[in-house]
Amino acid sequence: MTTEERIPLVRRLAAKFEAGNSRGEGRIRDVSRYGLFVMSPLLPPDGVPIELVFETLSKRPITVAGVVRWNTVPMAGRLATSGFGVELTSYGKDYGQFVEGALAAGTPLVHQDTDD
Repeated sequence: MTTEERIPLVRRLAAKFEAGNSRGEGRIRDVSRYGLFVMSPLLPPDGVPIELVFETLSKRPITVAGVVRWNTVPMAGRLATSGFGVELTSYGKDYGQFVEGALAAGTPLVHQDTDD
């Protein structure tokens, strides 16, 4: 897997996901052309297939599928959020347009919110 430019989202987008027998919710922290990071207290294990659904700021629903590649749990005393990285294996043109728009903007998409 290669390193690619990530686009941090200032407003975290709510997402619902299904990974194996688990269903959960989280917030998307950043995106790239082929992956994303989801902040969530539920951490699917590495290697598990996952499907995510989220809405863009314009309320357009986007569905993507991928594989959980890594997860993180915050260490005591650190200001971090648990979450997991997803390598995408299937996504439609809506996701591609969403990411290309974010790359073209080169700046945060909306005003800062408080749930990091």
